[in-house]
Amino acid sequence: MVTLEGKEVPFISVVVPTCNRRELLARCLRALLAQQYPRYEVIVVDDASTDGTEVMVQEAFPQVRYLRQTTRRGPAAARNRGIQVARGEIVAFTDDDCEPPPDWLATLWEGFQRYPDVGAVGGIQVAPPEVLRRRVLARYESFLTRRVYGVATAPVIGTPAPGGTNNLAVPIAVLRRVGGFDEHFPVAAGEDADLLYRIAGLGYRTVCLPVPVFHHQAYTWRVFVRQQFRRGVGAAYFLRKWGRWPSLVREVFRFWGTPLLYLRDVMRYRAPLMVLIHHLAGLLQLGGRLWARWRWQQEVMPQAWRQAPSPVKLRYVRRYVVGHTVLDVGVGRGFYARVLQARGYRVVGVDLYPEPEGEVPVVQARLCALPFGTPFDTVLAFDVLEHEPDERRALAELRRLTRRRLVLSVPNADHGRLPLYNLTYKHHVDPTHCRTYTAKAIQARLEEAGFRVLAVHLEGPVSPAVLAEFVRPAFLREGVRVLLKALHRWRVLYNPSLMADVYVVAEPRHTS
Repeated sequence: MVTLEGKEVPFISVVVPTCNRRELLARCLRALLAQQYPRYEVIVVDDASTDGTEVMVQEAFPQVRYLRQTTRRGPAAARNRGIQVARGEIVAFTDDDCEPPPDWLATLWEGFQRYPDVGAVGGIQVAPPEVLRRRVLARYESFLTRRVYGVATAPVIGTPAPGGTNNLAVPIAVLRRVGGFDEHFPVAAGEDADLLYRIAGLGYRTVCLPVPVFHHQAYTWRVFVRQQFRRGVGAAYFLRKWGRWPSLVREVFRFWGTPLLYLRDVMRYRAPLMVLIHHLAGLLQLGGRLWARWRWQQEVMPQAWRQAPSPVKLRYVRRYVVGHTVLDVGVGRGFYARVLQARGYRVVGVDLYPEPEGEVPVVQARLCALPFGTPFDTVLAFDVLEHEPDERRALAELRRLTRRRLVLSVPNADHGRLPLYNLTYKHHVDPTHCRTYTAKAIQARLEEAGFRVLAVHLEGPVSPAVLAEFVRPAFLREGVRVLLKALHRWRVLYNPSLMADVYVVAEPRHTS
């Protein structure tokens, strides 16, 4: 038995992702190998470096476990690789440009001792003292941590608390429950907030301690601008994933309201220069969010971005799922399945083309031939029934595998009013659809298949912004689209008859 201050301590695995920063990594590893904590291992996951990192680690730090990614996949994938091989009961994360103090691991473990009900314990990042004196951006980082986030001399507890993966520890059991990091973020930003958010979704609090790691980044304006813009892009993906995508009108008001917000924060913090930099960072992040929005609208973002979760479907998942087991038919990238996993449900997915190495177990099958012998408490079937040639058999499979609740959506085919507005909704011209449905038609089909329909909702009014496609000359198109979207959101141009989807909540008849 290994003890620290008379207490038995768990084994900790420290995971460090790296990519082409050999010298910074060497300093980080020297600090990690000098930890006062008695039981731990250090795992370096190299994200396809080309600067000799592998040779340096193997020759200078033979006691470190070294893993190499053959292709560059980003820090989230590297951390997940480290989690897969970790032997510790707790996994601690830091970055290759950080230098933890000798008591870092011991302090994080003491955080778990002091707050036994938390799902993660983190700390802060600070610039080295000599850099803090010379660089205003280093002082801004300290201002952000201590004044804005409030982590000065006392812990901050929240659901979740502020924190990042350069100074974080999570029990391995919690990491496995949430499925590790989401590797679909388009940039290396936002995935740490997403992890903490999903941990909080399991019912855990998280805590941020005033325990620092020294952050050896270049505190230059060029790095600052790139970093803040990237954080904006990551925040955009995070907000869209969790159904909290801000409206364009709100983003515009945030931009024009910056001077008033600046005056408010100067009065609050009494630090005009730091507040000025803080609002500059906010504008750069706003630029990143707007750029991400534009890229998404142009449909040239990666597949993970284009298939972002629907806020409407997220609402139905959170409101109508019951029981303990869930079958997600047409799981795709598993957005809704991961939300349910984070809330403690046991989820299985079905898809024709399963994603490799996903966080949710997925079976390759069609809706009309599901390979399960026992039913699930809830079955989700979003936008899949219209693709099945054998409708009767598909509905029979849904009935066979639904124990308590079916949540289903199909495109709304009742679009008689659309031509009046010169509108065409993409679902109605999808060549992969075998049939169309009205609200009455899908309700009748479900009742014939042995379901009792609890609710039928029309969702998603068609936006008149598609009319902007007819605007000439082309350079005016984007401005007209923004105006039409704003008028639609303000209910000036709004017709509730133009609904895009039908959502049905049903239960089997004669449930036991």
